[in-house]
Formats: sequence, C-alpha cells, structure tokens
Amino acid sequence: GVEEGAEAYEEVLDDASTNVESLVEQILVAAYQKNASAIHIEPSAASSETGIRFRIDGVCQDYLQVSASIATGIISRLKIMANLDTTQNQMPQEGKIKFKHEDIPPFDLHLATIPTNCELEDAVLRILANPCSMKLNEMGLSDWNLNVIKKIFMQPQGLILVAGPSGSG
Repeated sequence: GVEEGAEAYEEVLDDASTNVESLVEQILVAAYQKNASAIHIEPSAASSETGIRFRIDGVCQDYLQVSASIATGIISRLKIMANLDTTQNQMPQEGKIKFKHEDIPPFDLHLATIPTNCELEDAVLRILANPCSMKLNEMGLSDWNLNVIKKIFMQPQGLILVAGPSGSG
C-alpha cells in the first residue's frame, strides 16, 4: 500500500505551489531509508495518474500516486540532477546522480529514462551500492569457510572470482 510519509505529501500535492525539488528529495530519502534497490516512475496513458514504486527485496511496492503534470516535473528534476537533456523525451537517456541530504549518508543513483506511448516517459532509478569495502570477517562466513578463504589468500598464485547481482558493488 501507499506509505504513511507519502500520505502526508498528498495535501501538498493538491496545492498549486507544489515544490518538485522537495518532493524528489522526499522520494529519494524514503527509498534509501526503506533499503529500496530501485525507484520506478511510471506514467499511465489510461489515467492522469503516475505511479511511483520502490523495489524492496526484489518486489515492487506502491509508494505514491501523483498527477501526470507533477510526474513530468519530477522526471525533469531528475534529468537536471543527472545532467541529461530535459527537452528530449523521445529517446532513452541514462545518467548518474550523486545524492546528498542532511538526514542520510550520500549515495549514487543510476537514472534511465525511456519514452512510452502518448509522449510520456518512464524513469527508473537504481540505487547503487555503497562503494565501501566490507571486512572479510564481517561477511557472515562460517568459521570453516573463513579459514579456507584465508588459506587461499596466502597462496602465491590463483584467482578468486567475486560476483553478485547488478549494482551490488
């Protein structure tokens, strides 16, 4: 369902003086605090509503519904933050955003936009993993696996392949 923080914004969204910058900040902060891996902004040609969803633990969850006019402003603001062409909505664009806010640590996002029907534009923001490395003993390995890895590290030759899902760092 729609989150409580989003409900507080519904009153603001009804006001003609909507501050798109504040709304974008609120969306990004909320996504970070909920450990979302992605934010989807999906305008609908069938209605005048645009759905904003967070992907949390691999499942997209509704976060907020906004009017199409506000969604256009949100996507334009994100394009500005990613140094993309705000006048171009008929071809896909990609960019990166470095987001800083006083309430949370800074993090990076990958923005991808794609044109849809009726001259609308979808946007997906992937929240990129923190580039800080994790200490080996903090990775949750069993004692046996930790000892095996440490022995392998002491070998003069070899290769260890570390892989994870896209964006995992």
